[in-house]
Amino acid sequence: MLFADSEVFGTFKGFNEKGLEFAAEIVSPYDASMLDRPQLGQFLLIELGSQEEAALGRITRFVPAGLLAGPEGEDYVNTMQRRQTPVPEDLKRQRLKYRVQVKLLGAVRVDNGKVVYVPSQRRLPHLGARVALPSGAVLQELCRLSRGTTDLGDYVLGEFVYGGGGVVFDDPTFRPLDPKLVVTFDVRRLVSRRSVVFARAGYGKSNLMKYLLAELYRETPKTESGIDVGTLIFDADGEYFWPDRVKGRPGLCDVPHLRDRVVVFTNRQPP
Repeated sequence: MLFADSEVFGTFKGFNEKGLEFAAEIVSPYDASMLDRPQLGQFLLIELGSQEEAALGRITRFVPAGLLAGPEGEDYVNTMQRRQTPVPEDLKRQRLKYRVQVKLLGAVRVDNGKVVYVPSQRRLPHLGARVALPSGAVLQELCRLSRGTTDLGDYVLGEFVYGGGGVVFDDPTFRPLDPKLVVTFDVRRLVSRRSVVFARAGYGKSNLMKYLLAELYRETPKTESGIDVGTLIFDADGEYFWPDRVKGRPGLCDVPHLRDRVVVFTNRQPP
């Protein structure tokens, strides 16, 4: 199931240590269709003992290699550029490849027809092991590994949105891709655990946390021992409790099932 209908991406070469990370190095041939899909951040499967289990990783870096990436190849490419002539595709296929750095995320295997994620990877693929891009069916399973029911929206990599090829976006920045992949999350995993959200300013960290908190408190969350769970929010910028005054995005006080459960301590005037 893991490698059925999957697109072969390259060959496993070995491991290397990158700071505190343990990364894999993949050798991938040139493919002209690479620009039609996201590369950085894409999931990869590295075959382990059988086609039903694989190491799981994400692409972090592409480095050109092969004869075209050497000194003589660089001179040839520069000469072709001066002549305003493209490098022939057949030459790229024969003389160009990529060394791909992959951050390991664990392992996956098929158990009774379901994809099971193993966070700790202790086995090493053999040199020459097959590397593949997950099929749409496997990608959908990876997007639902938590087995939760909270819908976080379509799976997105940069400007590529897996919302179905026929989707039209108002923002021309985004590009739709097939298949439609929905990311789900089990909000109960936020209870009694340390969670951190990293992103640049303006990428929606506060909106994500407001949404997760609203979903968590649709029903009163409890610990494993049955104790009710509360949440204390230090909202220095006033992003959480009331609508923001610029774009009018709702706050927690606007959520119907939270209105009678939120207590706000502030010296600000309500909107």
